[in-house]
Amino acid sequence: MHVWGRGSQRELSTINPILVEIAEKVLQIRDITVIQGHRDEGTQNRYYSQGVSKVKWPYSKHNTYPSKALDVQPSPYVEETLREDLTYIAGLFVGVGAQMGHKLRWGGDWDRDGETADNGFDDLFHIELDDESIPESETS
Repeated sequence: MHVWGRGSQRELSTINPILVEIAEKVLQIRDITVIQGHRDEGTQNRYYSQGVSKVKWPYSKHNTYPSKALDVQPSPYVEETLREDLTYIAGLFVGVGAQMGHKLRWGGDWDRDGETADNGFDDLFHIELDDESIPESETS
């Protein structure tokens, strides 16, 4: 059975509970590390200026608190198989989320059409919770 490391636990504490519950189920299938949840203004704008993100503060789902997005990576991290590993992990998140009644979006398929070659910007580590999946009491 896989367990969260300290860094993942710290980041999970900044993420929407729905997304955390999905991540917990994915962890039982594949070992993963949560590398980021909530981003503050300075971090978000730095990522934007570096080209790591396409949006400035406060327009990323990482900028809400709790965060409606997380960045994950496989554990162990193997550069040679990273794209395949992240695609598999994203499929787990989307599938588990759907089974639980939640829509997710992956940074390898922003338009959710199942085609990964038509992405203008790949953020393969990124998974986000669709606003439709968050109870209204948590969005206001």
